[in-house]
Amino acid sequence: MARNIDALLKAAALVRPRLLKSGLRPASRVEPVPHASGVVMNKKQRAVLAITAIVVIAMLVYPPFHGLLLNGIVRGLGYSWIWNPPQFSIGSTELESTVNVGLLVAQWLGALIVGGIAYLLCKN
Repeated sequence: MARNIDALLKAAALVRPRLLKSGLRPASRVEPVPHASGVVMNKKQRAVLAITAIVVIAMLVYPPFHGLLLNGIVRGLGYSWIWNPPQFSIGSTELESTVNVGLLVAQWLGALIVGGIAYLLCKN
């Protein structure tokens, strides 16, 4: 067994200089080909990027809502689908609910920071 390994190593030592002279490189030294934009990503980084994008889109589709009461106080109304905002009323007065943009932006920033850290951790 050891003789076979020695023979393979000797054969590889003879072949490698010929490959280098011909301009070919061994497979272990092949550099990754960058994307057209110049960015090189591995599979884990692509997965992190896709998951982060899905989370941000999900936050947009199911955002936080709040409503303004008659006395000027803002009341949180929880989360709902963007096409079906929550309804609330005081007595017989129906009040309008709106997306809590400040909270939504804060959530997006949090998701992007966590996604960015995960992207960097998956670099190797």
